[in-house]
Amino acid sequence: QTAQIHTALDPVLGLRVLLAQAIHAVHVEPDLARSALELAATRAQNVTDERWLGQLAYTHGWVWMHQPGRLSDAAVAFEQAKALYESAGFTAGIALTLQRLAVTHHWQGNSQRGATLLEEAVTLHESIGDVLNLAPALGNLGSCERALGLNSATRRLQRALSLAQDNRDIALVGTIHTNLANAYHGRWRIDAARYHYEQAIEHLRRAGRHRQSSIAIFNLGNLCADQGDGMAARSHLHRARIQLNNTGEVGVESRVLLHLAKAHLDAGDTDKAQTLSVEAGEAIKQHGKGSNAHGTLRQLQGSIALDTGDTAAARKEWSALPKAKEEPVLLAQLAWIDHQEGQLEAARIGYEHCLNLLRGHAFERMVGRVYLRIACLHAQQGNEEAAAEAMSEAHSQFEATQDLVGMRNLEVLERCGMPRATDVACAAPSMRPGGLEQRLLLRTFRSHE
Repeated sequence: QTAQIHTALDPVLGLRVLLAQAIHAVHVEPDLARSALELAATRAQNVTDERWLGQLAYTHGWVWMHQPGRLSDAAVAFEQAKALYESAGFTAGIALTLQRLAVTHHWQGNSQRGATLLEEAVTLHESIGDVLNLAPALGNLGSCERALGLNSATRRLQRALSLAQDNRDIALVGTIHTNLANAYHGRWRIDAARYHYEQAIEHLRRAGRHRQSSIAIFNLGNLCADQGDGMAARSHLHRARIQLNNTGEVGVESRVLLHLAKAHLDAGDTDKAQTLSVEAGEAIKQHGKGSNAHGTLRQLQGSIALDTGDTAAARKEWSALPKAKEEPVLLAQLAWIDHQEGQLEAARIGYEHCLNLLRGHAFERMVGRVYLRIACLHAQQGNEEAAAEAMSEAHSQFEATQDLVGMRNLEVLERCGMPRATDVACAAPSMRPGGLEQRLLLRTFRSHE
């Protein structure tokens, strides 16, 4: 109604009201955002100012980038907005559009293109002194660089965090804390990751961003699981699930259920893990989260089968995954099945192939765990010298990646009679109950006694 009143007086003013409504409604009332955008497109027929026509195209991109399956449409709209802003000489608009365009590329998996566009956006924001938009641009650039495995990611994110704190933007501070936590988690800087997840949860809660805070809680749960703290992991993951349900968010339900199932499996509660995996499968069918979710579900079902001793079912699940013979983690699991079945030569070949693939790969923690399996294999063959060498390699890898779970598994094997990795017994920080990996290692090691 306000837009109609303004349109009668000034078409541009009416257009501005509708575009503002579309932008602000996109997260809370998507249908309202779409209807406002449709009305804006009609009102724009009487507008000739390229700056506001650029804003119309930009708003189309903004609304579409938050709709499932419309990232390509959003990118086209942002390209149109950029061209119109350039024609109008509107530098601030160009910079902001580059920023959004970069995010659409990043979300579609082209982080290199995203980083290139964001560097240009950062330069433009700096040239006009736009510190409000510089902070999120740097945050997005840091996220792209993290995806590319660049060391500069944390530096960018720390600068973005400082600017957001100066601007007193609580929501952005929380978002950047999340991105920093993810970056440190990926580099196994566990204490730093934990700190930033906790800060993210607090700031996002204060800002009323309950969905984002739930994702941060979910990530903190996964961090705890990585460190073998099963009780904390399950607690955080349950909390994330409840909070997401309260916000009406169903899009990530399957991911939470999958990780919660894995946490229960590590705790030895196979029945609960199986129940949650079935729920996850139903959520995937209902909400369709793509091939990654289906692949994670198959990996989980393979792990459940392996825990119950059904190696044939585990092999069936893991072999059916795309690139099962190429992905290091999947290859290690298939070799692990050979090992469980007593096919030691096939397992040895699989482990060596896996180690070759893991060199320079993001899954660096897997290296130590593969060496621990190789140590068990050599012990089964009576080659204590080779077993000791493999234990030593595993120990070095676990120290380098702060892998407390791996350290505890190594210590348990030493106590059961495996050759020591060092001159003194491994001193793991705590002796929490072992997870699935430890149960399988012990089962394998004891099978030759």
